[in-house]
Amino acid sequence: MIREQIKAFALEDKVLYREREYQRETKASISTERPRESASRSNEERQRSSGLKIPVGTSLSNLPNIFEDLKNLIEATREANREKSDMDNIEDITTPGTRVVVLWEEGDSLSGWDPGWYTAIVRSYTETLDEITIQNVSEPGKRYSVKVKESVKEGTLKVLNVHCDSDLYDEVTQISAKINVRWSGTEVKGTGWKAGWYPAEVQEFDSDNDTITITYDREPTKAYKEAVTSAISKGEIRLKKSIM
Repeated sequence: MIREQIKAFALEDKVLYREREYQRETKASISTERPRESASRSNEERQRSSGLKIPVGTSLSNLPNIFEDLKNLIEATREANREKSDMDNIEDITTPGTRVVVLWEEGDSLSGWDPGWYTAIVRSYTETLDEITIQNVSEPGKRYSVKVKESVKEGTLKVLNVHCDSDLYDEVTQISAKINVRWSGTEVKGTGWKAGWYPAEVQEFDSDNDTITITYDREPTKAYKEAVTSAISKGEIRLKKSIM
């Protein structure tokens, strides 16, 4: 009977653990798989501290809503920071005398004007209406009202920073302006053109890149880009004089 009990005990499916009487001292090891800070930590400890805690109530069904709320929070924070830092130059735009550029589009009520950016001067600001009164450089006798924050948000109103002759800059950046552009001998070498002044017409103004797109009278189907500030500073561009 005793023999059968011993046999049954030996055949029982269980794991036996044996401990050393004298434990061997272990030290933290360093390798690419086991960084210094976790070298002596057990797998169980690492697993407990490796992940982020999931908020109570989170599930796959409401995960899209959580991300949408997070997106709204980020946008609201950006808007608050924008207002604090005045990244849109609202203070400058609402100051009388500031030069601005306004984008007139197809639907704007300016008959006879081509769509594009136009330079204007801020003449006044009405805080209660959040409106500025502007005077276009090419139309000094007429004034227009523009909503400030609404236009800035839509990207149709910006401050214009001019670092050269501001009067000439205003004139040569007007769409349809008649100008003269000087080409040097080096620039026209091999083109068939001669050095000198060439009449052109402004087709487009890009205030962000400080460039105008022009077409020359002798090449009306081909467009060229000119860096405005650089050309004015070098004396390479001027307003065409009317022959009376």
